[in-house]
Amino acid sequence: MQVKQTKSQWKPVSSPQMREMIEKQVFEIAARLQDAAYTAKIAENAENRFESMGAQHALFHPASLASGYTGISLLYAELDKNDPNYGWDVKGHTLLTAVQQEVQRTGIHGLGLWTGLSGICFAVHLLSRQGTRYQVFLQKLEEQLGKRLPEYLAGAKARLQDRPAMSDYDVINGVAGIGRYLLLRQDQPELVKLLYDVIAYLVALAGERKVAGKSVPAWHISKEKQATIADAERFPQGNFNCGVSHGIPGVLSLLSLALQHGVEIEGQREAIQRIAEWLLAWKQTDAYGDLWAPQLSLENWEMGKVDPFVHREAWCYGTPGVARALWLAGESLGQADWKQAALKAYRGTFRRPQELWNLYAPTICHGYAGLLLMTQRMYAESGELRAERDRLAEQVITMFSSEAPFGYYEVQRLASGDRRLHYPGLLDGAAGTALVLLSLLRAEPPEWEAALLLS
Repeated sequence: MQVKQTKSQWKPVSSPQMREMIEKQVFEIAARLQDAAYTAKIAENAENRFESMGAQHALFHPASLASGYTGISLLYAELDKNDPNYGWDVKGHTLLTAVQQEVQRTGIHGLGLWTGLSGICFAVHLLSRQGTRYQVFLQKLEEQLGKRLPEYLAGAKARLQDRPAMSDYDVINGVAGIGRYLLLRQDQPELVKLLYDVIAYLVALAGERKVAGKSVPAWHISKEKQATIADAERFPQGNFNCGVSHGIPGVLSLLSLALQHGVEIEGQREAIQRIAEWLLAWKQTDAYGDLWAPQLSLENWEMGKVDPFVHREAWCYGTPGVARALWLAGESLGQADWKQAALKAYRGTFRRPQELWNLYAPTICHGYAGLLLMTQRMYAESGELRAERDRLAEQVITMFSSEAPFGYYEVQRLASGDRRLHYPGLLDGAAGTALVLLSLLRAEPPEWEAALLLS
């Protein structure tokens, strides 16, 4: 598999040895993931379950962009761009057929980018070869999105006055993620109208509301709306989520990207500024550099201090994801100081000893591949961090295991020891890791990274 190189600001890796190793691994992973039945058999194995709160949970959902065939199909979409005559499109089509069959069997229950309808739209759009394929299928999916999203937004707006949920607005399930798909479809007037409605809701979210008689940022999540029982116990007065995946940085990223793409409403610039300044105000500093807590309790917010916290250098939560959101905000409003703060935070990440990164797996969401992709994006735009990018790439490459069913694996850290879990998908699995590595060979940035709101 030879990947073409041309001049580009994306700055792919140049080492022949590294490129050869990446090509070999990506090709092998693509071969292992092409059989939908084999993939499901491994992923759904009872011993391959994530342990949480005394129970085991499956992390394979066939129609999900995060963990299913939908996300895996993007690997073949990217490979097809490089070599349209190899037959990668056929493999992608096979997986889309499996998605279609799953949808017919179970329906589509959510609208989210990573978990629902807009994620399927995203994959179909990227596999369509610039709109030359799957247009009837995509039209039907988007018609569903157009019918269901207004009701979803109405509910989110109503809850904003009382107790919003993270899943109303976040990147994984909510309108920040859905909005990123709509931003890709500015050639569709009905979807553009919905995009403006999404932006209006997020601008309102960036304001304030009353909690126990006090004015607080409207993205405060009450105890009743916490994602887990453990979080409800930790935050009896609720909290503010500071992760890109589920918190306000993801909202900041979408508002900023929309502005950069010419989508603007009254109050949007002020909302970007308010969120960016709030995040900068809650920046913490250790011996190595700046960092952010994953969550901020209401009590901490009232006292103006942050309790000690466990922090990750990841996309979902941690410094790199927050810093990328600040970089995008700086780009959108011409705030060079925000961009410098973001770059400074990345420098701190790489000064911090790796054993403090709290990363264990080669995957995207909370693993090395996610940090690698964010570092690549920052290197491409700032000109800094090339050596750091290369070291991370080497690290991910060395984590490949020929004994793992899909080549790469997820890691769950438990008191009893680390467990390797074998997931095929985009967010926590082998397909995502392969896509990140493949992006280091291509001359242009990958379209699929839009799902992470990195661009």
